[in-house]
Amino acid sequence: DELYDRQLRLWGVQVQQRISTARILICGVSGISSEVCKNLVLTGVEAVTLLDDQLVVASDLDANFFLTAEDIGSNRACAMLDRIRSLNPHVHVEASEGNPFDVPGELLETHHVLFASSQSLTTLERLNNRARDHKLPFFGLGTFGSAAFVFADLVGHRFTENPNKDKQGGHTVSKQMTCVPLSDAIVADPHALPKRVHRLLMFLRALREYEREPGKAMAVCAQQQVDAIKAATCLLYTSPSPRDS
Repeated sequence: DELYDRQLRLWGVQVQQRISTARILICGVSGISSEVCKNLVLTGVEAVTLLDDQLVVASDLDANFFLTAEDIGSNRACAMLDRIRSLNPHVHVEASEGNPFDVPGELLETHHVLFASSQSLTTLERLNNRARDHKLPFFGLGTFGSAAFVFADLVGHRFTENPNKDKQGGHTVSKQMTCVPLSDAIVADPHALPKRVHRLLMFLRALREYEREPGKAMAVCAQQQVDAIKAATCLLYTSPSPRDS
């Protein structure tokens, strides 16, 4: 298939066949989720569903390349639908105007992976738990100015590995990776982790504590975000990293 020729050369027919059966639910339309959506559609998944209840405003045009000035006032998910579909007619793309942070159970039951984009860690934690209830892999995305993060919870993920990959031949070993939810990962002891933890973790912890104050989890205004980032930045520069200690 010429449409997927480059990726077939990269990961082979069997992997592409598995990708072509995947149904992806994307909660929240943002700049980062629009990029995710574009890449998924070009990769050739079976279906993508966009869930968002907000209207397009002028600031959306700076981050989302699927939106134009003519879309202002329209639902964000519906406004970008036709342009996404045009990328790959073989992928079934739908849009829903529901609340992206209160996902109906029937949507979770008909999809295989949940992507969520939000500036609220509390919201991502709640969606992660909903995905876990349905045994769905979860990817949480967040951006804060020039900083960004992605959190992956694959629940229980099986994979194969060649322990002698530097040598010709050899055999593959089947392994199981058990993941933890975002609520557990963000409070984990950095000193107990096998690799050096990025200092952004301190920022996320500070932001999470800020959101846990009454009334700030779901409505964080621009100035409040700035104040939270300033507080987190102080922690970034005053708390030693695991490697420094």
